[in-house]
Order: sequence, then C-alpha cells, then structure tokens
Amino acid sequence: MGSDCKASSAKTASSSSSWKSLLDGWLGTIRVTREKVSGGMPEQPPPLVTDQDLAAVTPVVAPSSDLHVFTFAELSAATEGFTSGNYVGAGEFGAVYRGFLEDGVRPGLPAQHVAVKVSRGHDYRIEILLKEAMFLAQVQLRHPCLVKMIGYCYERWNRLLVYEFMDHGSLDNYLSKCTHFVMPWSTRLSIALATAKALASLHGEKKPLICGDFKASNILLDSVIDRPS
Repeated sequence: MGSDCKASSAKTASSSSSWKSLLDGWLGTIRVTREKVSGGMPEQPPPLVTDQDLAAVTPVVAPSSDLHVFTFAELSAATEGFTSGNYVGAGEFGAVYRGFLEDGVRPGLPAQHVAVKVSRGHDYRIEILLKEAMFLAQVQLRHPCLVKMIGYCYERWNRLLVYEFMDHGSLDNYLSKCTHFVMPWSTRLSIALATAKALASLHGEKKPLICGDFKASNILLDSVIDRPS
C-alpha cells in the first residue's frame, strides 16, 4: 500500500482487501481487455492502458477533499527538476524526492517541504496504487497516524503523489543503516507504542484498514530523535 505511518506519531503503510470493493465502486475501475492469441497459446498479459482507458479513470476526489491538484511543471520546480540531490529513496509506487512548495502555489497552502512520489510507469498496477492512495487520503483526517497526503498530479502519463515531508526519515535508517548512532531503548519503546496505537486505530475501523506491508521502512519519524551531544 502506498501510505505510510508516523511514529512518535509513528506513520505506517496500510493495505486491505476488505475495502477493495469499495475502492472499485467509489473510484471506478480500469477496464483492460485481454487479447487472446490463436493456436491454443496461453493468454497474453494485459496490455498497457491506453489514453482512452486513463481518461475513464481520472481520480475522483470528494467535493469536501482538501487535496490539491498540481501540474507536473510545478512539482518539477519544487524538486529542482528531480535532481539526484533531492532523491530520498524509492518504494512500490516509484522514486521519492524532497521538494519545497513556495507560499501561494495554491490558495490556503502554506510554504512547506514535501515528499514527491514519482510513478515508475503508467500501467494498470500504478493506477491501482494511485486509487488506493486517493482512498486513504479521504480517511486521513480520522487517522492522524497516516502520513498526510497533500495532493497529486494526474497529467497525461505523469502520476505523482505529494505528501508531508517527514524530517527524520524511516525507522529502518536508524535500526540497520545508521552506524554512527545507536537509538536509545527509551526512544525505541516510544516508537513501538506509538506504532501499536496507530495499527489499533486503523484496524478498529468499521471497515478495518489492514496493514499488509508493515515494516520499519514504512514507519516514518516526525519528532526529534535524541542524539548524543
């Protein structure tokens, strides 16, 4: 799933088959026709979606949604052209870049650092991940543990998601990648408790949002990590 979870305010990735039907009914589905070849050969994989397919599944956002729609040019400017210096990492959806939105880019949107996810391609799988992200954006106000989605770009073949930027990165950076800093056990316990509360909140929904990809790299830290002085 494409959303992450805060810790300490721990924010975590969430995935659920229980609301898949709701996704398809609310946001619509992509109809991809499978072409069969003659001669008894196995059915070929679904082709890439076409412009016509994509036109039918433009993200549907509730009228009350506070999501912002950005242009590709605006997000390119925010990340300085997606330079390697702003590269943060990569996930299932694609590469993630640090960016900065200037004040006034959108009415009511203050200047802030953001994380911009850029899709790996434009196939059926990306469209499903996009729909999942849009769904979670509609419930994020009820779940402060979810990393806040600020907006998106859906322009021709460009698929980008914009989230609040978590200054301290993911938990796995401190547990397995950081060799010069040992996270105190008190901090680890705090993160574990915050993450447990986040999961309980997601799983306690009437239609539970089950986290199907729970791991340290999907737990993002938003508070100051105590470092030795």
